[in-house]
Amino acid sequence: MKADRLAAWGPATAAAAAMAMSLGALWFSSCAVHALKSQSRIELAMSLRRQFDADYKQDRADCARAYLYGADRKRRKKGLETAPYGVIMEFFDSLGYLVERGVVDEPMARYYFVYDLDGYFAATQSLMRRDQKNAPRRYENVFRLIARWRENEPRPDLNAFFQDELDFTSPPPPEEGPRT
Repeated sequence: MKADRLAAWGPATAAAAAMAMSLGALWFSSCAVHALKSQSRIELAMSLRRQFDADYKQDRADCARAYLYGADRKRRKKGLETAPYGVIMEFFDSLGYLVERGVVDEPMARYYFVYDLDGYFAATQSLMRRDQKNAPRRYENVFRLIARWRENEPRPDLNAFFQDELDFTSPPPPEEGPRT
């Protein structure tokens, strides 16, 4: 009788052990996938920062010059109407969409972009509102993103912000060679 019991437990025990091992492997795989997803969300935020610094450099310089010097160098702060601010704000609109959908890690995106978004938003908010009269959904993700990120943040000094933008986007002066 005892041998019959042991024989009956053998396959059941093996099946239970195999099931436990499968569940353990599944759990470890799930943890690994979650870690990879988190890492890729962070890497995407870093990649977007590199893209903003490289691909939007000229547009940022144009906006900075327009804000600091105006379109005709007399109307300071009024030149943004003719600058490519829409290109910059469309980038932030896309960023807001990606953050809202959880594709980009929000704390990393905030770390990389809050200063830039805050400066451009403060300078172009009235222009974006004007543009929304013709296209009501335009920049909606920018407005949602700034509402999420601008908790108790002081408004930026726009002159200093755009001077920083101009300094960043302008090439350094050529080094002088030795004088003979």
